[in-house]
Amino acid sequence: MIVTYTPQGGTEETWDYKQADLTSAEAELVEDATGLTIDEFEVDLMKGRVKCKRALLWLHMRKEHPNLRFSEVDFKVGDLKTEFDREEKRELRERLEKSGLSGPQLEMALKLLADDEPDEPKPVKSPKKDSGATDA
Repeated sequence: MIVTYTPQGGTEETWDYKQADLTSAEAELVEDATGLTIDEFEVDLMKGRVKCKRALLWLHMRKEHPNLRFSEVDFKVGDLKTEFDREEKRELRERLEKSGLSGPQLEMALKLLADDEPDEPKPVKSPKKDSGATDA
């Protein structure tokens, strides 16, 4: 998940969040702060639950301020945005297609998860240099 925090009058910060990258201590902090299991946190974060977004910001801010308490974190809701990265979108599309969901609901969900990012340009190979030998 790509997280972007732009505090009013501050500098924009963007980072990647992956549940699998959390330490057990970080996961327990999230569980204690939100009252959710780490898996419930993940689902509610995807749903846009503000308390989960606050916990996500708190985890990030604790890297520079280890003594920061959850209760001290407050932000304007519009200042924190989350979006799925390319791999997450692909995984969610695959799950949806296997889910049995059909019709307009499936079409809408797949459209929301469409990979709208351009492919990364492939490096162009430069022509091989002449070895210096000449035909004579």
